Amino acid sequence: MGGGGGGGGGGRYTPPSTKPACEPDWACDPWGDCIEGEREQRCVDLNSCEKGNTVKINTRECSEHCNNGIKDFDEEDIDCGGECRACDVAPGSIKIIADSTITLGFQEPTQIQVTLENVGAAPLTSVTALLKESQEKLVVGELSPGASTQVTFTIDPLAHDLSQAENEALAIIIREGESDISRKTIPYTLTSEKTIDPILRICDAALAVSTGCQPGEGVLYVVIDNRDSDKDQTGVEVVYSIEKDGRTLFAEVLGPYKAENNELAVRHKRLTTLNLAPDLYQSNADIYIKGERQEERITTQIDLTTTQVTGEGIPAWFYFLLAFIVVTVVGAYFAIQIYMQRGEK
Repeated sequence: MGGGGGGGGGGRYTPPSTKPACEPDWACDPWGDCIEGEREQRCVDLNSCEKGNTVKINTRECSEHCNNGIKDFDEEDIDCGGECRACDVAPGSIKIIADSTITLGFQEPTQIQVTLENVGAAPLTSVTALLKESQEKLVVGELSPGASTQVTFTIDPLAHDLSQAENEALAIIIREGESDISRKTIPYTLTSEKTIDPILRICDAALAVSTGCQPGEGVLYVVIDNRDSDKDQTGVEVVYSIEKDGRTLFAEVLGPYKAENNELAVRHKRLTTLNLAPDLYQSNADIYIKGERQEERITTQIDLTTTQVTGEGIPAWFYFLLAFIVVTVVGAYFAIQIYMQRGEK
C-alpha cells in the first residue's frame, strides 16, 4: 500500500562552493637611497591577487643623512633603519674641549679656541668643524684614534646674527664627511663697554653680508645697552667726528635711535663718504638723548696704518666746497653788476 515516499524531510542545505579569497603576499625590495627627502621601496604581490595591480611603491620621508652608514642625531637607527656600513664611526667619536662659557664684546671679533680629540676606535679621514651661528667651516682632515688637534673660530656680534642662537649658546658641530658625529654648545655673554658705545669698523666679508657695505668702506655702529632698564630709551643721537693733528676730516650725525626696555640694541650706518689714507687718527663722539648732552666726549685712537678706507660716495667736504664756490661766484656776479650800474650813472 503505498506509502508515499518521500518528500523532503529533514535534509541539510549546502551552499554552492566558493573560491577562497586571495591574500596578497607582498615581497619588498630594500629601501632605496634618500633623494630629496624621500625614500622608495618596490613591492611585488607573489600571489598576483589583482591583475594589473601586482606591484606597489611605498614611500617615506628621510633625512639628508639617511644613506651614510652612521646613526646620526636625527635618526632612530643607522641610516633610518638601513644596514650598517661604518659601525665603528659612531656619534661621540670626537671629543670637543672648549671653555665652559665665553664673553663676547663688540669692539672686536672674539676668537674661540677648541680642541678636537678622536676618542673612537676608527681613524677619521674627512673631519670638518662648523660654528653654527657664523657658518664658519674649518677643514681638519685626518684624525687618528687618540690624536687631537686645535681649531680657532671667530665670532663677531656685529657681523653675525646671534638672535638665532639657542638659549644664548654657540653650537659647534663636528662632521666626518657629511655626517654629524659630535656637537657641543657653549653659553655666551654679550658685554658692552659703555651704555651707549659708538664703534667704527671697516667693512670686511662678514660685515658685507649683514650690512650690504662695500669692502674697505667705513661702518659706524651704535651699541645701546638698555638691559637694566624697565623703560624705553628714545631720542639717542651721536655726533661723530674723525680728526688728524687737530684738523677735522669727517663728521656725521647718527640717530635718533630707540632701544626698548631690557634690550641690547645695535644700530649701524654706512659711512659712504668717508675716505682715509693709512695712518693714525682720533675719533670723537658726543652723546645726546632728546637733545641733551649726556656725558663727556668719548675719544678713541684709531689705528688705520694698514688700512685704506674708501667710500663709494662723494666726500661731504666736497659739497661744502661746492656750495662755497657757488655762493662766492653768485656774490661776485651781483657785486660786479651793482658796480657797473653805479658806473653808468
